Amino acid sequence: MKKMLKITGVVIGVLVVLAIVLLVAAKLIITPERVRKTVLPLAEKSLHRQVSIGDIGISLFSGISIENFRVMMKDEKETFVSAESLVLKYRLWPLIKKQVVISEARLKKPEIRVVRNKDGVFNFSDLIEGGKGKKSMSAKASLAAAQEKGGGPAIELLVSRVRITDGNLLFTDRFAAREPVSSRISRLEVAAQNISMKEPFPFEINGRLNHAPVSLSGNVYPAEGKVRADVRVRDLNLVDFEPYIKDKLPGRISSANLGLEASVEVTPDKASSLGIITADRVDMALDALPDAPFRNARFAVDHDITVELGRENLKILKAVMDINGISLTASGTVSGYGSKPELDISVNLPETEVQNILSAIPAGLVRDTKAEKAGGRVEANGRISGVVSKPVHVTHTIKADRLDLDYLIALTGGPGGKGSQDDKNDAEKSGGSEKQGGRKIKQNKDGIGPFDIPVHAEGRIQVGNARYRGLPIKDLLVEYALIDNLFTVKKFSADVAEGRAKGEASINLGQKEMDYTANFDMSSIQSGKVISVLYPKASWFVSGTAGMDGRFSGKGIRMPDIRKNLTGRANYQISNGRVSGGDATRELAALLGASELETLDFEMFKGNLRIDSGKVKIDGDYESKELRMKPSGFIGLDGSLSLALNLRLAPGVSTSLSSDNLVGRLLADKEGWAYVPVAVSGSLASPRLVLESSRIKEQLKEKATEKVLEKAFQKLFD
Repeated sequence: MKKMLKITGVVIGVLVVLAIVLLVAAKLIITPERVRKTVLPLAEKSLHRQVSIGDIGISLFSGISIENFRVMMKDEKETFVSAESLVLKYRLWPLIKKQVVISEARLKKPEIRVVRNKDGVFNFSDLIEGGKGKKSMSAKASLAAAQEKGGGPAIELLVSRVRITDGNLLFTDRFAAREPVSSRISRLEVAAQNISMKEPFPFEINGRLNHAPVSLSGNVYPAEGKVRADVRVRDLNLVDFEPYIKDKLPGRISSANLGLEASVEVTPDKASSLGIITADRVDMALDALPDAPFRNARFAVDHDITVELGRENLKILKAVMDINGISLTASGTVSGYGSKPELDISVNLPETEVQNILSAIPAGLVRDTKAEKAGGRVEANGRISGVVSKPVHVTHTIKADRLDLDYLIALTGGPGGKGSQDDKNDAEKSGGSEKQGGRKIKQNKDGIGPFDIPVHAEGRIQVGNARYRGLPIKDLLVEYALIDNLFTVKKFSADVAEGRAKGEASINLGQKEMDYTANFDMSSIQSGKVISVLYPKASWFVSGTAGMDGRFSGKGIRMPDIRKNLTGRANYQISNGRVSGGDATRELAALLGASELETLDFEMFKGNLRIDSGKVKIDGDYESKELRMKPSGFIGLDGSLSLALNLRLAPGVSTSLSSDNLVGRLLADKEGWAYVPVAVSGSLASPRLVLESSRIKEQLKEKATEKVLEKAFQKLFD
């Protein structure tokens, strides 16, 4: 805006100088020869440029016209300003009163060329700075000298109307980029009335900036140095101006049309704007997500902004942003925007449909799920503060009445989401890159990270009702912080499966492969509902009221790294439960010839877990009326099984074993509980049970030894 004001000021200055020198001629004996002799020296001395004019037409009763005048560049090789004609219409009677009243000053088809050189200096810079020298003479002084030379008194100038028609301004910038950047204002029309240096006067400017219609209309307040105007711009191609804004954008623009409708006020110390800025048909590739560009997007900002120019302070009184139909409001300040910008901005997302938010996201970030609909509404508010060159502070709260997590996971292609197997196959084909949400994520040979995120964030997320694989989750709460690249979940809690889950976690994003730790505590969870979600392919079913607490840590997000680095421990217990409906219990019943073992009721099942080297080591204690069990062994993180159940069958069960199965009766203890060593292999989805023959032989030997010793003692004491 400052540059355009400077350019406009220079052009108007040139025209005023020409007008003044013509008025001098009008006061003299008006002949073309006198006008030419007076105009050219005055103009060249004031402008420090070579000036040429064509035919001069003079009418004592109507005015003066000059055809084909031209002002050259400083190097005198190219034209700076030219016009087909300059017409000054004045009133004769005021001349007698020592006044020159211009009824109209009209400039026809002016051509203006402005250049910014590689050193950043404009081709008119000397016109602005030249007047500061002691030896230079102002236009007013030159006029006075000319009047003195002509022997006439000073005159008073009044201009009723100024018009510029069919003008062109070409701006060539060699400073902004390696190659020159050019912009053109064509069809320039300027009109001003009742021009005075003391009283306000109206003006109107119309034209086309690179073929985009532009208009300004308003008033100039010379005494206050103030301009008020209504500005309208339509379909301005922002790609033409990318060299000026590329460092301020998060990516590269290939298409964008700017629109502006605003009321603007400019003073020497302050500028303000109230109106709407729009950007339509935006195609932009984001630097952070090159495979997830915006396509045919729309952005709009309904704003009320004030800029304190001297203090470099921007006040956002109101900014209502529309991003592909999603409305955000903002207010706050940006201090020191020209040197070290410091932000203090509040942002609010009013209650909005989740589906609308997902539709506004670039297509590359989400999968095509047009057949599905995300339910629920979400609202958010936050604050951004701090110096831009340092980590800025972000605080926010997000609330949602309900969220379908299955749908969100399907959109991103996350674990358990639709297409996750396709992602795995794509990763194998791409030789080390993984696809998430339909986009490839490149990874280093050594994995991902470290990250340096220039943000300190604290947030709170609340969801009234969520659903994951059909499992209801109520009152979900997550409180987190991101400080110095350490992401911490300070609090997590939710009501799930008729129980309560809570915990804390942290991820170090500043380290390669991202170290992480987590603590968790679950109580009164209905285990059957959880197992059906976590292991939907499992044929077995465990019901009961479960609790678990533990801690784990690891490194990496790829499954091979997780299996290698994950460690942890946990304690668990399930009370008043039942094991049924699975291959495991059916195999156990068939193996021992006891059909009642296909369904097992138990009072308590408890134990502990230890995770290391891709395996979960289990030690447990199971007790029911039919059997007792102390399982031990490993469950692999890939779902593989290697367990020893260490069964003991109740007397009623062991005595009812089939006649061809003597193991239980042979290995019964004094209370009648029969020891049956059973090994489990296979996988969680398809377990296999076998009797451990080696353990049976050992137990039989021990049993035989006990019998021999018992008989020996009987003989000894009989």
